[in-house]
Amino acid sequence: MHRAESIMQAITTNLTGLATTGANVHRGRVYSLAAVPALSISMGSDENLSGSRTWPYLTRRLQVIITAHVKTTTQLETQLNQIKTEVFAALNADISQGLAFVIDTELAIDEQPELDAEQDQPTARCDMQWTILYRHSNTSTEA
Repeated sequence: MHRAESIMQAITTNLTGLATTGANVHRGRVYSLAAVPALSISMGSDENLSGSRTWPYLTRRLQVIITAHVKTTTQLETQLNQIKTEVFAALNADISQGLAFVIDTELAIDEQPELDAEQDQPTARCDMQWTILYRHSNTSTEA
């Protein structure tokens, strides 16, 4: 399995069971969710940072986008901020995400919330962009 996929699976596991979102954690860019509050997790760019293939490994920077979704009649931003607080704590509890090949986990940016009042209840979502540094061999993305 590609190490990026292992990272995505670990992050999904690490974010499942938060007080605000519980088991409502989904992979992919899902905007129509049956149950909210929820998180959706998607893979962004996966950049090679190594300048040379002479090293026995390559260092890469994986972007992970975690989107918080809420739907309520009041305090949309307050709920989003609570979810962001829990996500931050969960991903920083172990910056390796439980994987020996992960070097670091870092929040890059919390995007501006997107608010929508056109549905039966006001909804909001907010992207959190995370950067994961990891390594694999220069001959395989699986090792």
